[in-house]
Amino acid sequence: MTVPVSVATGGDGERISGTTVDLSESGASLALPASSARQPVGRRLEVALLLGRQRVWIQAEVLRVARYRSTWVVTVRFVELSEYDQDAVRRQVFAALRRAGTAGLR
Repeated sequence: MTVPVSVATGGDGERISGTTVDLSESGASLALPASSARQPVGRRLEVALLLGRQRVWIQAEVLRVARYRSTWVVTVRFVELSEYDQDAVRRQVFAALRRAGTAGLR
């Protein structure tokens, strides 16, 4: 499931734009440009997901990083996720699953 994402990598205010490769209630895989700095495993990031018309800000921890062609694929788990934000992510995931299910019926 692909949604726009913006990642704050530290206190300097720098943000990196990319997309999700996968999204679940507990975390995501993010496709970030290779021109951005590699994010070390264990680093805390602030991830902004654009879920429909709603932007959700989530604290995340880097679990894995892999280079794929011109992209860093950064796998994160969400930490300190509020119930409100968790519901927003869940709604987005379920909506994508419904769309995928009905697309297969055509």
